[in-house]
Amino acid sequence: MPKKERPQLDLFKTKATDQIQKRFASLIRLAERGATEGEKAAARKAMERLQMKYDFDSLNLDELLRSEYCFTWTSNIEIKLFIVLCKYFLNREDFIVEKRNWREENGELYEARELAIKLDQMEYITIECAYEYFRRHMNSEWKRLIIPKLNRCRKARTRKAKKETLEPLFFEQYIIRSQLVNPEHLTELDPEEMSQQEIENRAAMTGMQGGAFNRQVGTGLYLNS
Repeated sequence: MPKKERPQLDLFKTKATDQIQKRFASLIRLAERGATEGEKAAARKAMERLQMKYDFDSLNLDELLRSEYCFTWTSNIEIKLFIVLCKYFLNREDFIVEKRNWREENGELYEARELAIKLDQMEYITIECAYEYFRRHMNSEWKRLIIPKLNRCRKARTRKAKKETLEPLFFEQYIIRSQLVNPEHLTELDPEEMSQQEIENRAAMTGMQGGAFNRQVGTGLYLNS
């Protein structure tokens, strides 16, 4: 008779809690990006110890390392800027920006203007720095170039209409001159096909400065919708 194999005892790993999963995910990133080889090696050893005890087969590393962060906004043009920065700086297409007009604290709702998005720590640092810099710079250019033109309008209705006309053009030109758009998405305009009003509106952007660390792009361009 053939010799029967000795039955093996099935070893079941413990299901990792959320806290353990986050620790494991952080160790993976540390093993990849540690400051020193010793730091990376220590992280790998810690990972091996956890792997012997816990089940990480269904681990979603990217999702675990992302937390929700909120950024304030004061105008629609700032919302547009934030989305452009996320598209430009994040190396992924799965981000979702949620616009909020409220905040919950201690069970109470308070009015707030926030943009909520899930980011990992490095993404958060990148977006926070870029958003604060470009938002301040963009607003300073708006005040310098556009506000004086709006102040010349005597009636509130005329001022509002002027703002609605200039704002999208201003934003378009600002992100172009700040190099926050792929040059392949730009198209050259023919002045002969523009109306006199459009020519005057574009002339209002003369002297606009983009982000200081970006190369300026020619003014005869616009973003494809």
